[in-house]
Amino acid sequence: MDANGKVLASSQPRNITVAPAATPTPAVMAPIITAPAPGAQLTAGNLGDLAGSGRAGDTLRIHDGDKEIGQATVGPDGAWRFPFPALTSGAHAITARVVDANGNVQATSQPLNISIVDAATPTPAVMAPIITAPAPGAQLTAGNLGDLAGSGRAGDTLRIHDGDKEIGQVTIGPDGAWRFPFPALTSGAHAITARVVDANGNVQATSQPLNISIVNAATPGTTTTPGVTPGSGGTPGVTPGSGSTPGVTPGSGGTPGATPGTTTTPAVTPTPIAGRVKAPVLTSALVSPLHTSRPLFRGTTEPGARVRIYDGATLLAEVTADAAGNWSFVPPVALAAGDHVLRLAAVDTDGSEVFADPLPFTIAADAQPLAPPTINLPPGGQLPAGERLTGTAPPNSTVTLYAGDKALGAATAGPDGAWQFSVPADLPPGDYDFRAVVNDASGNLLGESLPARIKILPSLGLPTTGGDLSGQ
Repeated sequence: MDANGKVLASSQPRNITVAPAATPTPAVMAPIITAPAPGAQLTAGNLGDLAGSGRAGDTLRIHDGDKEIGQATVGPDGAWRFPFPALTSGAHAITARVVDANGNVQATSQPLNISIVDAATPTPAVMAPIITAPAPGAQLTAGNLGDLAGSGRAGDTLRIHDGDKEIGQVTIGPDGAWRFPFPALTSGAHAITARVVDANGNVQATSQPLNISIVNAATPGTTTTPGVTPGSGGTPGVTPGSGSTPGVTPGSGGTPGATPGTTTTPAVTPTPIAGRVKAPVLTSALVSPLHTSRPLFRGTTEPGARVRIYDGATLLAEVTADAAGNWSFVPPVALAAGDHVLRLAAVDTDGSEVFADPLPFTIAADAQPLAPPTINLPPGGQLPAGERLTGTAPPNSTVTLYAGDKALGAATAGPDGAWQFSVPADLPPGDYDFRAVVNDASGNLLGESLPARIKILPSLGLPTTGGDLSGQ
């Protein structure tokens, strides 16, 4: 190019390619653990998930101390989650470590210090003890009263009362059975009760009274004539009787003489008429395996009949059917996991047992010893449609409410086990048998309440919040 800007010569052209700027690879970053909270105390069997954030796509190795317990991948949103495996009880230091394709650790999170505690065994609700022996209305002989026996909640202290008078104490054994030797009681009628007391001596629950009678032991005798006295040395002794013929009693080597007295007739026990009761019928669900170790057994028999509930050859309890013939029983302590045979017997008037067919069932290995849910009866057993029904269930469980066989909806029990449920406002008026049923996340039955007969009245027309209510 000259001074005037005229091009005098040009170089050969050179072709080049301009590439877009490369996206920088994000620097390796240490992952962060956001849940559970530092210092959290987790319950064995219900540990939940470990969660946090990090660089999208990173592979994390999760460590408990120096031991790898699993792996997780950080998602496109930078979040990751890892279900806890089973961990031993005690302290744990959890870390999340970024590793490359060769397994080399690139970065490590701050340790999360937590502790694992064993799940507490729920304390069974206070329950009224049951007296199973002697039989109601029994006539006992003074000096040979035997034992009072029954069932109840393991470990409970019972005070035994005769009317209002305490006659002794007994502790219920680990198998839920108890036995108390009768002290001497006066002849006549007695009403015996067993009362559960707490550590301060306060009465928590009382059994149904057992009405029995005590009779004096009869001294067998025959009709004798007053004034007869044995002689000595084999010579008949003669003692004048008042206005009577002298009484003669053989001496040694003869027939022993009678002791003066009056005619004694031994007490006669009426012979009961047997064959009046029928075997009980089980009406509650008995689907195997049961995922509750304290299932509700309920059924029907003749009104007022006594029903004995056996687990194989072991007597669990004796209950009495109500005026409608309904009976029920919940084991006060958990039944062992494994196979069982339920045997139900009605007690006949002569004390014999009339058995129903045996019913095999199985308690699952993971069965929970939960108390069954309950329904609180409204005042007078009546409730307007749209109003709230209340009850109890295992804490934080989901309770499904039924009217007959129709599911009405669900409620959630609070931490204290209380739940409430608004009966649908369009439920037609009438009498219903309400039931509360608790199932686990897999749909397994964990417990059901006794039916609660409630009369539904027409709705008051007030707005409700719907069926699903928490126990708060």
